[in-house]
Amino acid sequence: MTVRIRYRYNDHGAKKATSALRRQIGKETRQAGRDIAQRRCVPPAAAAAPSVYRSAVRPYATMRGVGVRIAGRGQAARVAGYLEFGGTIHAKHGGLLTFQVGGRWVRVPKVSRERSKQGHYIGQVMTSPRMVSAVHKELERELRGVLDRHLSRGGAVMR
Repeated sequence: MTVRIRYRYNDHGAKKATSALRRQIGKETRQAGRDIAQRRCVPPAAAAAPSVYRSAVRPYATMRGVGVRIAGRGQAARVAGYLEFGGTIHAKHGGLLTFQVGGRWVRVPKVSRERSKQGHYIGQVMTSPRMVSAVHKELERELRGVLDRHLSRGGAVMR
């Protein structure tokens, strides 16, 4: 003997409303992060960057944090990012890689083994404790505002 139980659940659109609220909070969080990065991070980072790619310093924001990046396409942007923020190069051939960045010729050695580098100008400015503390405080204040706009004290969704 088999017993079947059927039920119907109606959430009255709560799941859809919750998803829309999460998307809206995410958008506002990223926008607040971009604004903070533009105000706090880009000016000192651009001042520390070499003039060749100073104008390519751009803010970015995710749900996990804010920062700056070197905007651009191709190898020139990758090399600028490597020089500024550090990292590891993986290559198969030795020699010299030559290309032009902003009208200036740049030469970077190709490597036959893994090569790691510490960050330089921008990387040092962005990791200073003073910069991290200032961005953290401002980001915390902005995120509190975003959450207060959308959530009431009791946890109910405000419209």
